[in-house]
Amino acid sequence: MEIRAVEIVESFPEFIQTLRECLARLRDPYTGGLVISLEYPTPKLSSADMTRDEELRELQEDDEFDQWQRDQEDYLDRLHRYELKKQEGGPIDPKEFSVPEPPQRAKWEDEEDLEEDEEFEEEEDEMEEPERFILMGEHPLADQYRLTAEICLESIRFHPDQREIASKLMRESV
Repeated sequence: MEIRAVEIVESFPEFIQTLRECLARLRDPYTGGLVISLEYPTPKLSSADMTRDEELRELQEDDEFDQWQRDQEDYLDRLHRYELKKQEGGPIDPKEFSVPEPPQRAKWEDEEDLEEDEEFEEEEDEMEEPERFILMGEHPLADQYRLTAEICLESIRFHPDQREIASKLMRESV
């Protein structure tokens, strides 16, 4: 089980008690894993955003399919030429039938990409700390409360390195 919401961490002892009650109702003795990995809730998208995302996804899928078709046609063409050459009985040069290398990028394209990367890094450096966490999806308190445990009806076992976090969570609300 993975806990991602800070609200559940705030009532961790009650959550563990509820989990144990659920385990007690099962016929067989079960053991489960528990992980705390806090994240921000994903924002709700408007219908216009959802439509735009779907259209972009479809365009990307179409482009990928078209590229796959071109690659298949190229492969079949090389295979056909290879078979004809083999039937002729002449010497076969493997380079003639190998996959062609991707075209070299122009120097100015590489420079543009480098400039875009530098701009992104500058923007990222200028971001306030909470804003950066939101973009990454991770909650600012995630490192403070990251935890793994094994739980069964009789006990809950935490990793020894996480003893402080575990005892804090089990004693009090956050």
